[in-house]
Amino acid sequence: MIIVLKSGTSPEQVKKITDNLCKEYKVQITTSLGFQSTVLGLIGDTHAIDIEYLQAQDYIENIKRIQEPYKKANRKFHPDDTSHRGRRAYSLAEAGFR
Repeated sequence: MIIVLKSGTSPEQVKKITDNLCKEYKVQITTSLGFQSTVLGLIGDTHAIDIEYLQAQDYIENIKRIQEPYKKANRKFHPDDTSHRGRRAYSLAEAGFR
């Protein structure tokens, strides 16, 4: 799951958000700080996370669930080289990440 926080979210708020998600849902979070926003990458079982509740928070800009096919392309889940013949590769913009 990818969570994009709104511009202006303080580092203290980011820490509080990540601590709460880790504690409540037992996920690992990778934080990417940018000039305009902060992106949280959640790793683990995110099915129990209530997206509607999170989207109602004033600090959330966007949430994207990552489906199983994306996980299968990750070297963490599939360490061997893969062939992508006959399949179309999508850019991040085409996949909905803007």
